[in-house]
Amino acid sequence: FFFMKHNPKLLKTILSLLTDNIVEYACYQIESGAQVLQLFDSWAGHVDDECYSEFCQPYRQRVIRGVRQQHPEVPIIIYMAPGPFSSGGRRLESLAQTGADIVSVDHTVDMRLAMAILSDERVGLQGNLDPQLLRDGPLSEIKSRASS
Repeated sequence: FFFMKHNPKLLKTILSLLTDNIVEYACYQIESGAQVLQLFDSWAGHVDDECYSEFCQPYRQRVIRGVRQQHPEVPIIIYMAPGPFSSGGRRLESLAQTGADIVSVDHTVDMRLAMAILSDERVGLQGNLDPQLLRDGPLSEIKSRASS
């Protein structure tokens, strides 16, 4: 967070370089047999709206555009790890507007709320299962939650 406030120009240079490398690596994964690509953003839920708009969203969109230019046939899933600024599905619309095919939600986001937020978007929706439940079961509860 230091660079966001004290040296945003340097941070943007670093983010741009990382973005180019992520595109190259993602395309390599596809060319090596990946049939779908899931992008994880582990920090976007932890930065305020201003920083998110300046330091997260544009670079995520560049990654998706870059991959799409070379591999338009490959589905892309976008996921944002939970954080104080993404709770309650607060950033789902911005995820849907990245150009990804599917938005993946974590277990803290109510699926009905996510569906309501994304009802006008042309994007698929997945996720919402608690990883602890998936790990510990029981299987009957996993099946029940997955179908509800």
